[in-house]
Amino acid sequence: MKRLADTSFAELLPSSLASDSSMRAAAQALDAVQPKTLSGIPSLLLWARLLEDGNGILPPLRRLAGNRALPPLSETELDLLAWQLPDQGGAAARYPR
Repeated sequence: MKRLADTSFAELLPSSLASDSSMRAAAQALDAVQPKTLSGIPSLLLWARLLEDGNGILPPLRRLAGNRALPPLSETELDLLAWQLPDQGGAAARYPR
């Protein structure tokens, strides 16, 4: 199984598109930004970081995180997540202005 980090976008192009120079250029442009994009994925795993138990996160998410521990959520991140949930009384929270 190929991992996304080990795959060039040019390899994913079907032969009908691979012969097009603009498609090859687009694939090369995506290859250039791919490492930075993949390294940013773990920071998006907000709920996985919040719900992490003593066993860590699920293996697929752990692979996305590069098999390293995810940093704890900041107070700001926790506050933003809290606004998405209803309070204990069932009323929807209002985002502060």
